[in-house]
Amino acid sequence: MGYYAHYSIKIYPYTDVDLRSISKDVNNTADIRVLDHNGNSYSYSKWYSWEDDMISVSKDFPNTIISLFVKGEESEDLARYDFYNGEMVGTWEFDGIPSLSQDEINSIINP
Repeated sequence: MGYYAHYSIKIYPYTDVDLRSISKDVNNTADIRVLDHNGNSYSYSKWYSWEDDMISVSKDFPNTIISLFVKGEESEDLARYDFYNGEMVGTWEFDGIPSLSQDEINSIINP
């Protein structure tokens, strides 16, 4: 049993090189191939260890906020999870998928 979802990531501060490196690290850490080099899912998939995997990946990229966006099987199931320096620092469920505001970035980096 499980739940199919579409995953994508955004990073702050953004660079193409880091996004590709983080996507590759996610795929190496996860039990499945989750993301393409642009940080998007190949298709809907079941990623059971997403939280542990993202915590591990965020340790490998210190001082980078990694936002994981999840769109579930049901169209109203949308969430964003933010990771920073090996910790999940925020969880949001919502209608629509907002990116981090500058104020949110500042509050994560300078708590």
